[in-house]
Amino acid sequence: MMAQPESLIPVACEAVLVVEGKDEEFFFDALLQVEGIRNVHVAQIGGKDRLPGNLRTLRNERHFRSVRSLGVVRDADADPTGTFSSVRDALQRAGLPAPSRPAELVAGPPRVGVFIVPSGSQSGALEDLCLAAVEDDRAYPCVEKYFECLEQASVECPRERSRARMQVFLASREKVDRRLGVAAQAGYIPFASPVFDEVKRFLRALAE
Repeated sequence: MMAQPESLIPVACEAVLVVEGKDEEFFFDALLQVEGIRNVHVAQIGGKDRLPGNLRTLRNERHFRSVRSLGVVRDADADPTGTFSSVRDALQRAGLPAPSRPAELVAGPPRVGVFIVPSGSQSGALEDLCLAAVEDDRAYPCVEKYFECLEQASVECPRERSRARMQVFLASREKVDRRLGVAAQAGYIPFASPVFDEVKRFLRALAE
């Protein structure tokens, strides 16, 4: 349960974007700022496993009546279809509208949409989306060579390969910080890349 649910929805907030954790909160705050979208409040719920219970708590929060649009962002992980179904089920159990497809907003009130990262049909996570955006960066080939070197040296590589690749890439920046959300706020993620077009459309629709 959320210790202070009143802090998740500011008074008169009309659009809320629910994300998994603090890193995602920082990331989407940065993206919204770059896009000039001012009326979407990002609320992190402390991990994907807490989504069902926290959606019910959010639904009953006293400021929720002012919310016209609600978005939920989840990493696809290994199963984008299963992840979407899980979020859809959590929405229904919370008494909220549930869209039939990712990235669409279903009529409410409130209007509700679900965005599965990196897309509704691909496995992966937010790091995969960001890696696709930096593939043309001069440092990216060095990232690949780093992991090739580990394999040649018979060093066991991390299981979360995308997250590890992103951390190595961020180590090439002027100020090193391995947290993706902080890096996004520092301007190290190229939000102008077309790989973010789909999520930008979702955020703009949420803000309407």
